[in-house]
Amino acid sequence: ALPISGAVSLNGATTITGSNTLTSGTGAVTLNGATSVTGTNTFTVGTGLTSLGGALTVTGLSTLNGALIANSTANFED
Repeated sequence: ALPISGAVSLNGATTITGSNTLTSGTGAVTLNGATSVTGTNTFTVGTGLTSLGGALTVTGLSTLNGALIANSTANFED
C-alpha cells in the first residue's frame, strides 16, 4: 500500500484491476465524463436522494417500489 495524505492529481488513465475496490471517504465524488456500469454488475444507491439532471432511458424490466410522482406529462405506452 502507498499511503498518501493531501490532494492527488492523476493525469492519465487510471485502472483498478482484479477484485480491488475504489472507495471514497465522506466527501463528494464527481465523475466528469461518460460513466458506465458494465456486464452484469449492479449500480446501487443507498438511502440518500438520487437526482438525475437529464433524460432517463431504461432498457429492460423496471420495478418502482413506492409512489411514482410525475410533475409534468407522463406517457405510458406499450
